[in-house]
Amino acid sequence: MDLNRPKLKQLAISKIPIFKNIPHAGQEQLALLLVLCEFKKGQSIIVSDRPGREIMFIADGAVDVKRSNLEGREVIVSRLGLGDFFGEISILTESNRTADVTAAEDCMLLSLGKSIKFNDITELGRPPANLVYRA
Repeated sequence: MDLNRPKLKQLAISKIPIFKNIPHAGQEQLALLLVLCEFKKGQSIIVSDRPGREIMFIADGAVDVKRSNLEGREVIVSRLGLGDFFGEISILTESNRTADVTAAEDCMLLSLGKSIKFNDITELGRPPANLVYRA
C-alpha cells in the first residue's frame, strides 16, 4: 500500500473548486470515496456510446473531449484542465457516454462512482440539519 496515496488524494481534492467549501473533515471522508487515477498523454479515459459509471475530476493535467463530426472525423470539442470535471452527462441522464475523452498530457483524475449521490458529498463534514445545539 502506498502511504502517500491518502495525502495525495486530499491534496488533489483541495485543488478542485467544486469541493473547496467542504470542511476539512468532510474532505477526509471524500478522500475515502474517490479513486485516484493516473493517465499518460494520449491514453483513452472514456469511450463514447459506453455506459457511464463515474464522474471524473481533473486534479492535474488536461484532457481532450472528442466527438465525430458529420464527415465521421474525430474533432476536439473541448480541452479541460485543473478543477474541471466530465462524465456527468451519462450519470445524470443514465445514458451512454456522449464523447471520447483522452489525456492531452499526463494527468491525475479523481473518480467518483455513480452510486454516490452528489448531495451526500456536499453534506460531508457538516452536522446533521436536525441536530439541536444547547447552550
